[in-house]
Amino acid sequence: MMIDKKIIFKTVYFFILLLGSIIFFETSLNGQIYTGQTPVSIAIPEIAIVDIEPDNTPISLGFEVPTEGGNPLVVTTTDNTKWINYTCALAPSASARNIYMEASNTMLPDGINLELTIGAAVGGAGNLGTSVGKVSLSSQPQLIISGIGRSYTGNGVNSGHQLTYNLSIADYAKLDANQSASIQVLITISE
Repeated sequence: MMIDKKIIFKTVYFFILLLGSIIFFETSLNGQIYTGQTPVSIAIPEIAIVDIEPDNTPISLGFEVPTEGGNPLVVTTTDNTKWINYTCALAPSASARNIYMEASNTMLPDGINLELTIGAAVGGAGNLGTSVGKVSLSSQPQLIISGIGRSYTGNGVNSGHQLTYNLSIADYAKLDANQSASIQVLITISE
């Protein structure tokens, strides 16, 4: 049996071309890699901010005349709820934040309590604060939410803590039919 030299030459030539192509493409692909650097700067501000939702419209509380003598006055309200939203980003060594409320510009009518019920946190993420439950507002700051860490509640109604305002009669003997008040409630977030 005789081996044709042309066939051997073509086969060797084919393998040399194949090997050369692999080396060429390998080198070409490796030549396309870019290794560079891009500086990225990240800054997180320290923040503690509160908001009342749905808006700043006043809450109207009052009393209705009973329909029969001997019955107590009945509290009337239009919409006695708001929502408190907050965002808090703290430095590594910072203490948790707390929210306080107070009746800032006037005294309540004699014999009346303005009560505030603070709901548990709804929505958001992080270390949300803990409600104290219920307080009677006065001209002194009252703690309403404690232990707020790095967190946010979400924005708007049904996010954060629901605030429900109610009137109660503390002392009927001190009621004066000529008294009324327009109260500004001050909200403060601090350490």
